[in-house]
Amino acid sequence: MLGRLRDFYRFPDLVAITLIVPLLLGVVLAFALKEQGPGPLGVVVVTAPGEEDAAAKVRALLETEAGLRVWAASPAEAAQDMGSGKALLAIVPGAPPTYRFDPTRVEARLARELADGALQRGSGRRDLVSARAELRTEPGTRYIDFVFPGLLGAAVMNNALYGVGFMLVDQRMKKMLKRLRGTPMRPLDFFIASVLFRKLHLIPEAAITLVGANLLFGVPVRGPIWLLGLVIFMGSLAFSGLGLLAASRTRSTHTASGFINIITIPMLLCSGVFFSAERFPETVQPLLKGLPLTAMLDSSRAVMFDGAGFGQVLGPLAVLLAWSVGCFFTALWLFRWD
Repeated sequence: MLGRLRDFYRFPDLVAITLIVPLLLGVVLAFALKEQGPGPLGVVVVTAPGEEDAAAKVRALLETEAGLRVWAASPAEAAQDMGSGKALLAIVPGAPPTYRFDPTRVEARLARELADGALQRGSGRRDLVSARAELRTEPGTRYIDFVFPGLLGAAVMNNALYGVGFMLVDQRMKKMLKRLRGTPMRPLDFFIASVLFRKLHLIPEAAITLVGANLLFGVPVRGPIWLLGLVIFMGSLAFSGLGLLAASRTRSTHTASGFINIITIPMLLCSGVFFSAERFPETVQPLLKGLPLTAMLDSSRAVMFDGAGFGQVLGPLAVLLAWSVGCFFTALWLFRWD
């Protein structure tokens, strides 16, 4: 393990990336999204020859809605704007007007509702119910609160997989494992040292991200710190096991990188890093709940924002333990020094 540490610290840029990148990503996202929401939504008014006056009237009404960015274009130009994503909604003036949009895009449906409200008010509609808005800005309810645990989980996953699996393959390519085979070291001892090496970096990695998130943006930790640490540790243990399994017989770093991408990309998309995994269909929810990154993020957010105790995160912890034990001993069974 001492040799792994010395080899790792030979590359200070890698150390900095490991420890700082999760916090930097969170800072960038926070400032990009702070007090801005989705931003002005593009709406193009289709202006056919001879209908300039009607289009100008529609455009004037739409420009009273602050959430919209409105411009006029010919039918061909409007089609191009829709195809490129510049415009989310195209409006063809008429009685009644025609809305063209992709209903599968949430932003397009929102643009349609805002535009329709502006046109209806401009035609004399009065709202029967007057409502007031209460903006949710307290810590624990914002998007930045949601995304920081996701970034930390993704960083722990990638660093464990690459720090354990990729480095093991690199040692095999350099013939270092052949040399170790001639020593009294057992594969079990080698695996334990490789995993413990990664855990030594877990403490500063998690601490920098959590402390930075709290100091810069007030991201809270309402549950026990020791329990959050246990969740992060168990998550890292599961991903280290996956890294060992991916590298147990892999002979090239290119193949190892491919295996790691196959493992990480589905979880980055489906486990709730940037948006809730609840958006996926009900039929696949049991499968998603069984992914180690989903279990880690669900339990981390429960501890941080809901103040959950040990009993409330016991299920996700059991999922992480199953992945850890299963992958570790399967990799040990498959492992070859050369």
